[in-house]
Amino acid sequence: MPARARRWIPWRVRFEVLKRDGFRCRYCGAAAPGAVLVIDHVRPLHEGGTDDPGNLITSCESCNSGKGAKPLVPPDDDQDGDLSSLVLALRESVV
Repeated sequence: MPARARRWIPWRVRFEVLKRDGFRCRYCGAAAPGAVLVIDHVRPLHEGGTDDPGNLITSCESCNSGKGAKPLVPPDDDQDGDLSSLVLALRESVV
């Protein structure tokens, strides 16, 4: 079975997400240069998530690899699109 190809998120979108999140991991607060930052899907693609900036979050490699493709809070917990409640729940689950 061939490996699934990763979807490419445009550099402009990646930069806007990093800028929006203050160039810090939204799970643990780590920042570069002490952490390698990546763009993570809040709701995984295989569960219907999209590459829309509202579904993307800045994560350090450590948090992202530990989380895998699992959402850390139920998708309905953040219906208004405000990531603040999501981030608080994510920090509690990572720490």
